[in-house]
Amino acid sequence: MEQAISQRAQALPASAIRKYVPLSDALKKTGVSVFHLNIGQPDVATSHLFFDAIRAFHEPVVAYENSAGNPLLKKAISNYYAKLGLEVTPEQCIVTSGGSEALIMAISLVCDPGDQIIIPEPYYTNYNTFAMQNQVEVVPFRTRLEDNFAIHDIQNLEALVTPKTKAILICSPNNPTGAVMSAEELEQVCAIARKHNLFVISDEVYREFAYEGLQSTSLLSKPEMKDLAIVADSVSKRYSICGARVGWIASRNPEVMAAALKFAQARLCVATLEQVAAAEIIDKGHDDIERAKLEYDARRQLAHKMLTQAGLKCGYPQGALYLMVDLGVDAEEFTRFMLTDYSGIEKDKETAMVTPAANFYKTPGQGLTQARIAFVLETPKLEKAIRHLLEGLDEFKKYAKK
Repeated sequence: MEQAISQRAQALPASAIRKYVPLSDALKKTGVSVFHLNIGQPDVATSHLFFDAIRAFHEPVVAYENSAGNPLLKKAISNYYAKLGLEVTPEQCIVTSGGSEALIMAISLVCDPGDQIIIPEPYYTNYNTFAMQNQVEVVPFRTRLEDNFAIHDIQNLEALVTPKTKAILICSPNNPTGAVMSAEELEQVCAIARKHNLFVISDEVYREFAYEGLQSTSLLSKPEMKDLAIVADSVSKRYSICGARVGWIASRNPEVMAAALKFAQARLCVATLEQVAAAEIIDKGHDDIERAKLEYDARRQLAHKMLTQAGLKCGYPQGALYLMVDLGVDAEEFTRFMLTDYSGIEKDKETAMVTPAANFYKTPGQGLTQARIAFVLETPKLEKAIRHLLEGLDEFKKYAKK
């Protein structure tokens, strides 16, 4: 009898965002263009600052970097926060392999197996995976499309706290909903955390992408949360360098940072060259963020307008790069249909791909007709992608009646 992998590994969910990539890859091999609305991969060009810094690297050996991070990068991160009016010393941040490792670290740092973490749903699907890796239970707090996914009914969130609760995980601007927490909502969450002595883990990777004059309030702006606040951040979306895999974990709690350093030492270091280049782009790339923000704002408005004019219910994204739409049909079946039976595959050699939203929810039966759309394609492609999506939806409804 062959030895089996662990039950915990078997139970880990497949990525909802990448689940149908094999189907899309197969189509591409036949010459079909697939417009990817399923993944938050920006097509805004990466700044020359990043590449110039790599070309300027002339060390004779690409050596291990410091486990806590390149000192120049840590200083750049500290300066970045200073420009936001926040004091974060280089010692209060540790460089990680993207925001994902920062979140894995954060959950591992504050939770033991069997503990619970409260997360407003819908939430980024990998939060669930990160929790399951640590045998931590995700307790969902419901937000609704009808309320534009705002965190209302704060009393209901507090009612979820049990002796096993160790943390609340928030994300603003939010993936997948595009919601931006108001200052009042953040204060209410922090008040609950202080009352029950809970950590708050804040995923702030989309910080700059808040639209129409909104500002995303960082958890680090709350001095009263000094010992309970942990922030995960990343350069990936901010500077369109997702593949560089550079992020950081930040906290003013020295015990948290000392423990995080042990995790960092165990995986040795984040890639050396990417850290050098990330330091350069953080120092000098503010204009690139602003240009990207203007571009995403135009795409956001286009996507929302086209979907609502077609009669679909969708959230109005205040930030980030995503919106949630109710397709009115089984989103899993529709996503597969667009990659297998949609007429545009043969007629136009084109189709569009979205992410079914059920896996963004923990509550059974929620999100079955919803999809997440990433408005990361340049405007002409985005418009064409949504037209295919709407045409495919009409076809699918007829197809499903047969």
